[in-house]
Amino acid sequence: MCGKKYEVRGILQGPFGRRAEVVTVWIILENETFPRFVTAFTRGSMEFKELETVVLDRDLPDVGLRIGDLGAVVQVCEPDGLEVEFVTAAGRTQALVTVKLSDVRAVRDEDLIAVRTLTSGAA
Repeated sequence: MCGKKYEVRGILQGPFGRRAEVVTVWIILENETFPRFVTAFTRGSMEFKELETVVLDRDLPDVGLRIGDLGAVVQVCEPDGLEVEFVTAAGRTQALVTVKLSDVRAVRDEDLIAVRTLTSGAA
């Protein structure tokens, strides 16, 4: 098959909160103007392991955390929870929180790490 290949990636969440990255592959054949479906596959379930780095997907203002903050999984709490530690750049624990799987996501290749200053009163 000669033509232009496209990959579409996304995260699907099931009814019980489990998530998986799904990749679909499409092709537009030479002399055609519409895409044809080729295949789909998962890149593994979004189940996290202890010590894995995760990205926060929602603000937690009570503990000074924002979307995009990085944390480390300390404990997996079945069926839908994680205990995650968030630290400052200096290594001080900012928060140790229990979150749902839907509150975090895996780190992606295109993620960029940045530093921000904590607002006063966020302990």
